[in-house]
Amino acid sequence: KFHVYQGNKLVAATYKTSVRLNDYYYATESSYRLVPVVGGVEQTDMAQEYTVPANAPSGYIEIPLTAIPDTVIQSSTVTFSPNDASVGDVDGDGEFEIIFKWDPSNSQDNSNSGYTGNVYLDCYKLNGTHLWRINLGRNIRAGAHYTQFMVYDLDGDDKAEVVCKTADGTVDGVGTVIGDASKDYRNSSGYILSGSEYLTIFNGETGAAMQTINYNPQR
Repeated sequence: KFHVYQGNKLVAATYKTSVRLNDYYYATESSYRLVPVVGGVEQTDMAQEYTVPANAPSGYIEIPLTAIPDTVIQSSTVTFSPNDASVGDVDGDGEFEIIFKWDPSNSQDNSNSGYTGNVYLDCYKLNGTHLWRINLGRNIRAGAHYTQFMVYDLDGDDKAEVVCKTADGTVDGVGTVIGDASKDYRNSSGYILSGSEYLTIFNGETGAAMQTINYNPQR
């Protein structure tokens, strides 16, 4: 259970799970404090403070992105846009970073044939600092049902890692190639039905590949 204070004013008391506060009277950059309650007693030494962002009345935080340059595939220009996202504290500073997938404009569902552009994963701090970019390479097809990724502190060091399927030619966040960069498993219809598949754990702070194993189940 916990109490929520705005300054010294108690605005929410003793919720067992979670609460969303729609406080229409807050001042920009006002301070909130979350105080755990154990056995009916406030644990002030465990309190956490939050400051409302300056642009909070707009309902969002604006984060500038470093765009993926357009590319040409089969005589067509391919552009990239932000797609699925997750969050995690990758550097242990107590604030979430955002990890998201760049989707090419020619991405395909697995029911549709056709070549696609590469899939990229980016990590940004909330102030817009770009921490790393992973290029999954030509042997990972782009589409809504192809690349799922997980962000979680798997090794318990208070810093989240990033996990997803990779393949020969994937380039991690520090420029290291996974597998054999010369391989191209795409068939004439743009599908990738053969060749090696891997599962890679990436360092969430640097994007460096920490460990890569064969993907299971095999093809």
